[in-house]
Amino acid sequence: MQMMKKVMPPQPPLATTCLAFHSRDYGIVAIGMDNSTIVIYNLHSDEFPRKLEGHSKRVTSLPSRTL
Repeated sequence: MQMMKKVMPPQPPLATTCLAFHSRDYGIVAIGMDNSTIVIYNLHSDEFPRKLEGHSKRVTSLPSRTL
């Protein structure tokens, strides 16, 4: 039986609006947030290596082929 890992975005807690997994490495996930940011999360190292800012509205979809 495999254990699921709990993924929490950086503080403060925000609503996740969408998810996209890397097309070749499912341990990398992009998380669209309701505050108009995208955070990249690495499930392997349990780190948030990147935070993408600059969208004018909440992020509602992410294409996985661009990760």
